[in-house]
Amino acid sequence: AKRPAPMADAASPPGGPAATDGSSVRPDPLESESDSDDDEHDAAIFSEDFAARTGVHVYVRACQRLGIVPVQQLVAMMDADVLNLKHRGVGAKGGVALFEYIRVNRCIKVLDLEDNQLGLGLDADAGGVDHIADAIADNASLAVLNLAYNSLGARGCAHISPALGKSAALRDLSLRGNNVGDAGAGAIACALAGNLTLTKLDVADNQISPAGAQSLADLLQASKALELLDVSWNSLRAEGVARLAAGLVQSTVQRVNLAWNSMGVRGAREVAAVLRRSATLQHLDLSKNAIEDEGAIAIADALRVNTALRSLQLNGNPCTARGAGELLKAIGVHRTVRDIGVRQLCVNVPAVGLFDPLNPTGHFRADLATAPGRALVEAHREADRQEASSTDSFLNVALNGSPLDLGAGRDFQDWAPPGSGTLVYDYVSGRRPPAEARAPRDDAFRALRRELASTHSDDAERLVHLRFVATSQYFSCSQAWELIASFSHDAHVDVLAILFRRLADPVAFGSQIWARLAPAARAEAERRLGDALDPFLPEDAKLRVFLTQVDERRAAEAMPNARENAASSS
Repeated sequence: AKRPAPMADAASPPGGPAATDGSSVRPDPLESESDSDDDEHDAAIFSEDFAARTGVHVYVRACQRLGIVPVQQLVAMMDADVLNLKHRGVGAKGGVALFEYIRVNRCIKVLDLEDNQLGLGLDADAGGVDHIADAIADNASLAVLNLAYNSLGARGCAHISPALGKSAALRDLSLRGNNVGDAGAGAIACALAGNLTLTKLDVADNQISPAGAQSLADLLQASKALELLDVSWNSLRAEGVARLAAGLVQSTVQRVNLAWNSMGVRGAREVAAVLRRSATLQHLDLSKNAIEDEGAIAIADALRVNTALRSLQLNGNPCTARGAGELLKAIGVHRTVRDIGVRQLCVNVPAVGLFDPLNPTGHFRADLATAPGRALVEAHREADRQEASSTDSFLNVALNGSPLDLGAGRDFQDWAPPGSGTLVYDYVSGRRPPAEARAPRDDAFRALRRELASTHSDDAERLVHLRFVATSQYFSCSQAWELIASFSHDAHVDVLAILFRRLADPVAFGSQIWARLAPAARAEAERRLGDALDPFLPEDAKLRVFLTQVDERRAAEAMPNARENAASSS
């Protein structure tokens, strides 16, 4: 097909660019007036096939009727599959011309018109959005339509809703940020109930309350095609989430975004009830919903029976170590949740202090005056009893800042913790990765790296995230080093401790990790991981560790004698 001439350079005269040889060039047909008949003039510019497939003549005539200048770049893209006009200031008049030609266009499959004020100043009741409705109803090729942030309002969305039900091609629709409210949500849900093609619906940021949530719940029950629903940034609260949950249980939707809806603990419990019963929901976003420990624990209990969920986002919820710890243990039951979002999760403990029964290695601090602190210590003692490791699992144990003296012939299992005090220790699991352990695919690992590299997270938050990820995944030594290197130097040993028993190829530890650690980090790793390091270290490093341990034993044996000598001399 004959394509339109390229847009004139900004410095060219109004009649079009001048030829270098001094001869005149035919003026740009969309930027200058013509003396010939409009239809004959258009036919001379565009081939019959191009005009038939794109509707360019419809667009040009609509622009003339409305008194606006046709956009040359838009004409040039009329036969493309994707038309992206996001943030272009199309406006209400430009939207009329645009949708009139979209109505007959047979090429464009993806149309992005986000943030163009298409509905600003239009009276929907007087037919102000009929051009949008007609295009949606009549276009047979448009599959993806983004109308986000276009001031359509409740009435505008209500007027285009019948067309949504008639569309036989539309698969993905965004009406985000159009202030549709409950009335608009009801109209949209009613129209789409019988639609057999729409798989994705975004109605986020639309001031939808519990009444609108009921309409969306009805849609979930009626729709046989819908796979994704985004209702984030609304005002559902606990009541609206409860209504929506009733529809989710009976739907086949796979992805739901409920972030920023102030659901609280009660709403979290409603979501937990869905997770207990749903066999299709795979991705769930509950970020920024004021979910405290009791809500997190309800979700954790549901995860212990759910095997369908693959991604759970809980960013920015005010949980403590109690709720976060229960979630961590629950994720490890089936290990089916592969993507977990815990940024800005208010655990209020050192990031490596969360206990994971599948990966208990790390550095821990326990307040023995509190139930969570005592439970943390007892959980490690139980893990130590079950593993029955030949190496000492508890290292560098200190009570109130002083090394803990257990006495001759006694170990940590024989010690009775006091009712108060701060206990600090390193725990090293004797459990090695199974032979079938496999590292994640490169694309999955890159996604994790991008998430951990978030500029909104410090080392502490990223260590929490890594602790959650490591409960269900193993890594190659080269991947582990990438993760270690992505943290500050001060956190390198913390990361190593989390990943130490999650290495799918531990034989590569010496060359891929140990050789790259700074001397100070090696010394700290030797102190915190002890004899468990021996099988993976080069021979010279093993000798150095052995000599260091001999010196430490001699010093420990000398301490009782020194105390006795001091007592006798006094």
